[in-house]
Amino acid sequence: MTKAEFNDLYDSLCYGHDAELTVTGNRVFVEWNDGKIEIFHIVNNEGHMIFEVFAENRLDTVKELFNTCIFGKTLNDNYNEIEILDIE
Repeated sequence: MTKAEFNDLYDSLCYGHDAELTVTGNRVFVEWNDGKIEIFHIVNNEGHMIFEVFAENRLDTVKELFNTCIFGKTLNDNYNEIEILDIE
């Protein structure tokens, strides 16, 4: 993903959108649920929640997501290994 796409993803999540991504070759679904973000690993079209993040507000929650390791790397450090499949 380009830096512009990365920034668009960040902004979309801040506005409360959900997203389906591949992160280092793994398919994930990032979903807002009651003020927190839940991250699901999608395997054989079934989602399994792998963790959730939350903070005092939406912006801090997204910031926390991008600083959390997903499959051994943070989104901030790995934007070139992320592909956006869908933003809802």
